[in-house]
Amino acid sequence: MLSSLLARPGDTLSSLVLRGEPGVGKSALLDAVAAEAHECGMRVLRACGVEAEAELPFSGVHQLLYPLREYIDRLPGAQRDALNRAFGLTEGPEPSRFVISAAVLALVEAAVAAEGPLVLLVDDVFGIDRCSAEVLGFVARRLSDQPVLFLAAATGTDPATLTAGLPELRVHPRSPRDDANPVRERWYQVPESGPEELTAQELRIAGLAAQGLTNKQIGEELFLSHRTVGTHLYKIFPKLGIGSRAALRDALDAHARLATR
Repeated sequence: MLSSLLARPGDTLSSLVLRGEPGVGKSALLDAVAAEAHECGMRVLRACGVEAEAELPFSGVHQLLYPLREYIDRLPGAQRDALNRAFGLTEGPEPSRFVISAAVLALVEAAVAAEGPLVLLVDDVFGIDRCSAEVLGFVARRLSDQPVLFLAAATGTDPATLTAGLPELRVHPRSPRDDANPVRERWYQVPESGPEELTAQELRIAGLAAQGLTNKQIGEELFLSHRTVGTHLYKIFPKLGIGSRAALRDALDAHARLATR
C-alpha cells in the first residue's frame, strides 16, 4: 500500500495514518518513505511532535511547512497575513483556525504548482500542538486532488484531532522472520496488475536512471528540470511494478521481453 501511495500521491488515499504502539516501527516506515521519495526526486518535509512544544500554538505547522515560506507572498492578502502571524514573521492577533487552515492548504498547493509532488510526514502525533493538529488534519482531508502524500504516525491513545476521518494502516510488531528483510522490502508491495506501457520519454528516462544517472544528470541529458525527471520516475515505478531505482534494470529487461511477444 505505501509504495502505491508514493507512486500516485494524487489518489484518494493520498493521506494515511500509520497506527501502532510505540516501538513497532512507525518511524522506520516514515524513514523508508522519505528515502524512496528522495530517490524519485520528490521534496520531503517532516515534523516530529515534541512535548515541550505541545503548548505553543502552530509550532507543528511551523516545523513542517516553514521551509515553504517563500510561497507565502503568492497567497491572497488575508491568508498571507494569517500565515505570517502563525509563523511569527509579523505581529498581530492569533488568526482564526479556519483562515489559517485554508492558508496552509493554499501554501501547499502553491508549492506543488512550483515544484511538483510533495511528501509531508508527521511523526509522534501526540506531541503536536492542538492548533497545528487541527490545521494539519483539515489539510490532510483535502489533498485527494493534489500530488501530495501525507503520512502521520500515531499510537492508539493519541487524540484524534489530526487523524479524524483519515484512512489508517495498522502497524504490527516485527516478527523474527522480518529481521532478515529491510523495512522497505517488508512494507513496499508491488502492484499485482502487471507492467503498463511506458511512453517514449519514460523509456528514455528509465533507461538513464537504470544506468545510475541522477535526476540532475538525466535532466541535463534530456534538457529537462530534475523535478520533471522525478515526476516521470514516480509514474514509471508503478507502471513497471517496482518500488526503487535499484530494480529498474531488471524491470526494463522484463518490459522489453513482453513488448517483443
